[in-house]
Amino acid sequence: MTELKRVDIVSAAKVTAVLAAIFGLIVGVLFTFVGGFGAMPSLGGWWPLNLIFWPILYALAGVVFGALYAALYNVVARLVGGIKIELV
Repeated sequence: MTELKRVDIVSAAKVTAVLAAIFGLIVGVLFTFVGGFGAMPSLGGWWPLNLIFWPILYALAGVVFGALYAALYNVVARLVGGIKIELV
């Protein structure tokens, strides 16, 4: 078993940003279609900027929270020990 003692903050922020942007794209597609069918007119109907706005917003949040969580993990891992993983 290997112990994960430290996470690189920049790489964690990048990976989290990409994953969050993918999720934001899914949210944008859902908002566009749900709003387009008139179910939620406050979403702006067939507003194509949903497909740009939500992924960017989620990616920015992913960068911030990914970096924050990585920094917190590094502090906690130093205090109580890291996660034990098995590399194959």
